[in-house]
Amino acid sequence: QSTTFLGQGPLTTAAVPPGGTTTVGGATALLVPTTVPVGLYDACAVVDNTLLVPESNEINNTGCVDIEVFPHILIYGPTFAPTFAQNEMTLAESNGYQVRIVSGADWRLMTTSQFQMYKAIVIPEPLNSAGSNCVELATERDALLSDANANKTEWSNAVSGPKVLIGTDALLHADDHPQGATLVSNALKYLVSGPSTGFYMGLSCYYHHSTTATPVAVLSALGSFVMMAAQPQDESVEILQRTHPVMLNLTDEGLSNWSDSVHEWFTTFPEGWQVLATARGGEPASRPYIISFDPPPIITFALPPPPDGRIDSPAAAHGLTAGRSVRGGTRP
Repeated sequence: QSTTFLGQGPLTTAAVPPGGTTTVGGATALLVPTTVPVGLYDACAVVDNTLLVPESNEINNTGCVDIEVFPHILIYGPTFAPTFAQNEMTLAESNGYQVRIVSGADWRLMTTSQFQMYKAIVIPEPLNSAGSNCVELATERDALLSDANANKTEWSNAVSGPKVLIGTDALLHADDHPQGATLVSNALKYLVSGPSTGFYMGLSCYYHHSTTATPVAVLSALGSFVMMAAQPQDESVEILQRTHPVMLNLTDEGLSNWSDSVHEWFTTFPEGWQVLATARGGEPASRPYIISFDPPPIITFALPPPPDGRIDSPAAAHGLTAGRSVRGGTRP
């Protein structure tokens, strides 16, 4: 067989980055190089291209299918702030990821299966209507997030991979405090590291004036998230998970003393999420503002098949077959 694709060499059976997937003959997965631009392509397989096998018809040895190469990351357009010197798009592209930004109207119409075509979904950190600061007004927040809120069930059902939420405006501060950009860049890289779709949201100053615990409506399909305003002294940040991929190359000092280092913190979040960084000082003593959900690892192991097909073998007794993948499990 001749199995070259887009001039990139032999095809192998593998997952298809940066998002486009297809099969040829119902069996062969195409490995799309990450350098292939987003777009529509014909993927073709040729059998016996050197005509070694005599046939009555030598012109029917090619089969083609239409494929679409998707970007790695989908960005929610209504909160995207292109005027930031470093934004979610430029940070993603600097790490080699391709990005698609969609309007609120298009986002509202997307289905779970369409969201699942991407390695990560991002609701970015916005600027206010004046383009001068973060978004503090609840009315402006709700308007910006209205399309994401309208179909939150669809995109929430798609994001079974890594998830990161940040309760501050890291990119607004990035010019003076470069670890803000590092934080967001780390988060984006972490999202695409898993086998399924990840999710990131920069919560800016959305709850900066919430003096009482306020549910985060746009996240409700992911679970109960409740936030309230940071305290005036929330300039001291402590990293709790220093080896977590999101916190690499970050320090307490680099995330502190931003003149509003923390704008809001999570009073409630679902079980299974962990605190990566917190504000210190005041009451309560710890106020989590960067949290993540890390999916359980997929542990794959191989057991020999039952001898002679006997169902009383140790493997069969445990309901296991050779090569079975178990999420979050261990071998008995």
